[in-house]
Amino acid sequence: MRAVTGRAVTLRLSVTRAVCRLVVAGLLYGAAALVYEAATGGADPPPFAGVVGVTVVVALALWLLKDPVDRLAARAVLGARADGYEVMRELTAQLAATLPVDEVAPRLAEAASRTTGRPRAEVRLWLTDGDPWARSWPPTEATILNGTAVEVRHSGAALGEIAVEGDDLTQGALSSWDRRMLDTLARPAGAALSTVRLTVELRQRKSDLERLTVALTASRERLLTARAREQQRMRAEVEARVGTHLSAALAALDGGATGVREASLSTVASEAGLALDELRIVARGIYPPTLTEVGLAASLQSWLARAQVDATLDAPAELPGIDPSVAACLYFCAVTSLAHLARHQASGIRVGVADRPAPSLRIEAHADDRVARDTIEVVTDRIEAFGGSVDSDRGEHRFGLVATLPTRTDGPS
Repeated sequence: MRAVTGRAVTLRLSVTRAVCRLVVAGLLYGAAALVYEAATGGADPPPFAGVVGVTVVVALALWLLKDPVDRLAARAVLGARADGYEVMRELTAQLAATLPVDEVAPRLAEAASRTTGRPRAEVRLWLTDGDPWARSWPPTEATILNGTAVEVRHSGAALGEIAVEGDDLTQGALSSWDRRMLDTLARPAGAALSTVRLTVELRQRKSDLERLTVALTASRERLLTARAREQQRMRAEVEARVGTHLSAALAALDGGATGVREASLSTVASEAGLALDELRIVARGIYPPTLTEVGLAASLQSWLARAQVDATLDAPAELPGIDPSVAACLYFCAVTSLAHLARHQASGIRVGVADRPAPSLRIEAHADDRVARDTIEVVTDRIEAFGGSVDSDRGEHRFGLVATLPTRTDGPS
């Protein structure tokens, strides 16, 4: 069958259909003649009205029997592949009508396979973002590599292709008849596959938005938790560092209630001064004045010394390309993550900042997976809030991250 040209197959189908219809018409006319002869004895020729009536009946019968006659002709010419030809005819009639979107591609692949007599067929779509999308018949994950494909177009643009698997006999080539059948199938498939592509892309977009919503919700919860934890820590630190001196000052005032003594006033002044010094230290942890006075690198070095964190700082003394709000973001990302790493006994901590080609923070350390993941989350939440991005690299008991921010930002500090 594969050696027969498409024109020859079309001619044979047309001749076979005509012969089948002629046979049906002859049988009907013959049956009518036998009935008339049995009724009248055949002495007189049939009346004109009777001939017209029989002709109308034959024409009506041929119209009603059109599909069975076409199937019979296709079976006679195409043999076992007549079923695939019928599938293709029915499918092309359904593509623009009521066929569900999820069934379009699998049905197209099935029709292509059965029409051409190939074991497998595949429908591929070119998605806007370049991701591959395909459906095959029979369903499988494998992609057809050795075969022939015809392009599917809609409104002048390429949407995808319909591919059929090759075989050992033809090395993947299609006969002209099979090629014509695939072209016939691809022409009405354009509008349907356009709807399929839109549906697939909308579903992907919906899935992406759902994942983003989940990530944003989780990030918000982490930020709120971190904020509450930091508020608790700050209250405890103020109470421990400042409150003790204030309590001592109040006790000295109460002790001198019966008669103000010079020693009591001296104690009050001393404790108040110590409380003020401790409050300045606490305030530097909230927003260090050195950040605007001497810059990001010096502020980080000062924090490392004050917090007694064993870490290596790699930063130039001057970073003129960093906006103050961006510098503050990098500072707090650094000190928060470094404090977290130090609290969990991480080793080999290295921190670096740079302003070229964009403001960035780099942190490396040896830590277990849980500590590394938490540190990356802390940095990611704050950096993404400023419109930046974080790239991380994690391995066994080690991790590294690079956070990059825009040169200037209107985000929160």
